[in-house]
Amino acid sequence: KNAKEEEINIGSLTMMLNQSQMKKNDTTYLNEYLSKINLLEDVYITLSGTAFAPYETQASILSVAKQKLNSIAMKENLISMLSTNDIDFTNIKEKTAIFVEGKSDIANIILDQLYYVIKNDNLSFNFIIDGIANYSNVLSLEDIIKNATYNNIKLFITTISIEELNENYGKNFENKFENIINAPTNENLIEYGTYNDYPKLKNEDKKYFNFIEFLEK
Repeated sequence: KNAKEEEINIGSLTMMLNQSQMKKNDTTYLNEYLSKINLLEDVYITLSGTAFAPYETQASILSVAKQKLNSIAMKENLISMLSTNDIDFTNIKEKTAIFVEGKSDIANIILDQLYYVIKNDNLSFNFIIDGIANYSNVLSLEDIIKNATYNNIKLFITTISIEELNENYGKNFENKFENIINAPTNENLIEYGTYNDYPKLKNEDKKYFNFIEFLEK
């Protein structure tokens, strides 16, 4: 709400979470912030449930949130990329690779949005979904497979269990694919390349929203 556009990123979210429970006089910076905004604002409604929860409940919520965010924030290249890059699926002009690391709900959102753009803007895209049996369900998967040829899409999936794949997506789901490769018996066919074969991440200046500085103004 109060950050500049370039400061709205996952790095700022991590910083705010760590700063929110720091003490300011007889309260916390989070409670101080909530006291300055309207009770009907979305920010207040979203945060107040945690801010005013009993201490043990609040500590448990924040602990889980920090653990999840730190799994990203502790990876320097990943936090740099997430804090300095936006993807406009409707404005992809060059060859682009998109990596999604996270739970299936994140993958579902991105796959749905990207597939919608592909259908409407006639883009060519390849999907590689690693460990698909670990996902609860990829919502667009049936449509992607059904219309792959028409939409000029190539889809590759990996799974350690055909049984789990069929359990999540239906009996004999693997038969929807043209080719099935058994990796242990075909590992010699896979070319991994070397370090220099892959693009390098350009580190840009990261801008974060400082929660404490904002409240101390």
